[in-house]
Amino acid sequence: MEALQQLLNTRTDIWRGRVQPPTPTVSTGQSALDQRLPGHGWPCGQLIELQPIHVGCGELSITWPLLARQTQRGQPVMLISPPLIPCPQAWAQAGIDLTRLWIVRTQSHSLWTAEHALQSGLCGVVMVWSNSTRLTTTHLRRLQLACEYGHAPCFLIDSDVNRPVTTFSALRLTIAPGPTVTLTHTRRAQPLKSNTLKLTPRTLSAS
Repeated sequence: MEALQQLLNTRTDIWRGRVQPPTPTVSTGQSALDQRLPGHGWPCGQLIELQPIHVGCGELSITWPLLARQTQRGQPVMLISPPLIPCPQAWAQAGIDLTRLWIVRTQSHSLWTAEHALQSGLCGVVMVWSNSTRLTTTHLRRLQLACEYGHAPCFLIDSDVNRPVTTFSALRLTIAPGPTVTLTHTRRAQPLKSNTLKLTPRTLSAS
């Protein structure tokens, strides 16, 4: 019985009534956003869905503080199939070490690439765009398992806001211009409250 309890305590993806082991988190670098998220930050080794209502409305800027910290620590950040080529000046100004930024331009194997990048254990963060790929629960489950194996978060950017929510992702956030962030899904049992937050340049630069 004790061995079973120890095993359960190491798994954060198993819900047991009102008792669930806390998931390690890292600060988003934005105190206002930290306060809204379970664990007060981005969950480590977990799949995080970002759903912008259109490309470039803030889905990247909310991740910049984390990407800056990871690259400054020497951990690579991989961008897979971004729809636009990132502006190097803006990313450098955000504190991101461009020598640690890898960009993979592929349309047909983006999810496969993300899965193997996570499994390598070499990346600090992986960001992947689904583009025209129709996401399935199998895709999400494989990405989540790869996150756990590599102990790194994966941000999956997908604009299909009507796609059903699954338990494979730890968080789902909708991004509107501003940016305005709406937390639409977490794994916690409690109902979401005060889940919409408008970020300003001041909050985006706070650490």
